[in-house]
This record gives sequence, structure tokens and C-alpha cells, in this order.
Amino acid sequence: MKRFLSITLLLLCCFLLPAGADIAYEQPQTAFYKNHRKDCSTLERWYYANGENGYISLLDAPKTGGITAYYENGEQLFIACTYTYEGTEWGYVTERKGAAVETPGWAPMASFRLVYDYIAFQEKFGAAFTPYTGDLQLPEGETTAYYWSYPGSDQKGTFVPGEGLTFTSSYLDPQGLTWAFIPYYRGLRNVWVCIDKPCDAAPAQNTGVSSEPDIIPPSIPPTSTASGIPWLAVFLVAGVVLGSAVLLFLCFRQKKP
Repeated sequence: MKRFLSITLLLLCCFLLPAGADIAYEQPQTAFYKNHRKDCSTLERWYYANGENGYISLLDAPKTGGITAYYENGEQLFIACTYTYEGTEWGYVTERKGAAVETPGWAPMASFRLVYDYIAFQEKFGAAFTPYTGDLQLPEGETTAYYWSYPGSDQKGTFVPGEGLTFTSSYLDPQGLTWAFIPYYRGLRNVWVCIDKPCDAAPAQNTGVSSEPDIIPPSIPPTSTASGIPWLAVFLVAGVVLGSAVLLFLCFRQKKP
């Protein structure tokens, strides 16, 4: 009996470990993306879902594909690239803010609104940027500073300034505060820091930026079957393991004198 249980547990590990690794670590891709990757244009920006019915539907292929997921308006989704199909531009969604996208998919770009970011800020205020070759001085006793998506943003984080920190350009906001742009530093990419108040959690009161787009009120989308796909795989694996265990039990039982 102990030998039977040991073999059953070994089978369970053999089946579940590969399946778990596939679900947790492999980046999902639609077949359409794999076949048309060379024809896609890189975007890599965050957008709000803004479907005319209060939600958007992701398809596994532009226009002709099946539905992979639904998202209510206002959800922040990462569009990795775009593809033009019969004159309509489609965005390829691969991430969701604060959670993973189990199954990526396509939706028309007209059903999204841009999340204001450093690129949008540069497009609006770039003419006022000047080169910055200075450094960052923290107040005495402080070791961390705040970084921002753009001056006046509500998206911020903290970092420890150190060797290798460089800036490219600067911006003087309406309050007279100087901001400097960091293209890359120890994992941070394309962020701003307030040179005059680096440790202030809210240095800018008004930078002239309106970051909230007009979003159609959200509504509850139809129930998505896409979210059940990973669990279906788990149930199928469990069924195979159970069936194998039953067969092993019968074999051991028949061999008993």
C-alpha cells in the first residue's frame, strides 16, 4: 500500500509541476500575434478601457477572432503593439494594471483612452525642456527620493540615489520647481524627479496637466469563459492523475496472491 501511495504521489508531481510552470511563467501569446509579429508596430503604453457599451471585448485575432476576455471601462491595460486590419488599428493587450492578463487579445484602438504618461507630457511641454547636467542633493539625513511618471503625476515611487544616476533634460514647472528626467537608473525607466524637493511626496500642486480622460461609464460585461481556462487545465490534469492512480491500484490488487 505504501508503494502504491508513493507511485501515485510521484505521478501527481510529474503532471502538476510542468503544468504549474507553464501557467506561471510562460508569456501567453495568441496565434495571430505569432503569425503577424513582423507586421505589428511596437507601442508599449498603458490605456484605459473605454468601450461604447461600458466594457471592451478582447479577441484572439482582429475582427474575426473569438472572445478571450472582457474588461470594464476604466481598467488600465497595457498595449504592447498595434496591427492594422482592413483599415482599422487594433491594439494587442498583454497586461492589466495590478493583475495578470491570463489570455492576451486584440481590441480596436478606438475603444481605448491613453493613460497620460511621460511621452504625452513631453509632447505637450517638450519645447520648454532644457539640458540638465547637474546632480541630485538630498536633505541631510535623507537617503531616498521620490520619482514620478511626469511632473504633477499621481503615480510615484521611491528610490535610493547613488552612483550612475544621470539626467538628460529638465523642466521648470509653474511653481518654479525644477524637475529632471531619468532615462534609466537601476531598473527605473523614463521617470522624473523634483530636484528642488526630492523628498516631498507632493511637491507640485499645478503643472498645467489634465491627466483624466473622458471615460464612458462602466457596465458589467457578459460572463467571460476565458478566466476558466487555467482551471480547466488543472481539472484535466487532476483527472489524468486520478485515472492513473485507479489503474495502478487495480494492477496492484490483481497481483496480490
